Amino acid sequence: MPDPDQWKGMIKCTVLPPRDLFIPVLPYKANGKLMFPLCRTCVETQNSEGCHHEDPRERQLTSTWCAPELLLALREKSYELITVHEVHQYPGTVAYNPETGEDGLLSGYVRCLMALKVQASGWPPECDSDDKKEQFINKDTLKHDGVVLDPAKMVKNSALRTMAKLLCNRKFGEKTLRSRTDLIYDPAKLMPLLTDPRKEVTGLLPLSEPWSESR
Repeated sequence: MPDPDQWKGMIKCTVLPPRDLFIPVLPYKANGKLMFPLCRTCVETQNSEGCHHEDPRERQLTSTWCAPELLLALREKSYELITVHEVHQYPGTVAYNPETGEDGLLSGYVRCLMALKVQASGWPPECDSDDKKEQFINKDTLKHDGVVLDPAKMVKNSALRTMAKLLCNRKFGEKTLRSRTDLIYDPAKLMPLLTDPRKEVTGLLPLSEPWSESR
């Protein structure tokens, strides 16, 4: 198993969150919702008062997180690593480098559409002078992401902005909204699927004995 400093991937582990963190870092799914708790028992019982659980085992979280958010929690936010259950290590990672301009995964695609979206939004209301417009074009957020804006194309166009937004979102975020189709041949696996409050079964199609298709 690689050393935590070399983690690049997904890690299933148990951690103990701190008690006094104002904005928790690690997400945890409980009662069908994605939460950011500091105590497992409190979030699972939907406790709305202060946490009074003294036993660390009652507060520990066990889940799967990606390496960057887990390492941030451990290094900077006082989370304590209790047990590592499984590590899926990637051979390497790529990311856009703002200093060298080296591209990351699909960064060119995103930059192009982000520039198109911002330009089609027109100038923000506060950009009422040439100096403010220049500051907006060169502001750090756009520089950091490598998005280059053309001042001559900063013209409000609602249709173009909607198209750019859809193209950018559909490549990533909206994939998580896709339905899933499973082939089930064991009746013992069908009932847990139908009664799971975290899943919405929208269709059930018997194919042939003993197969069925669920969506």
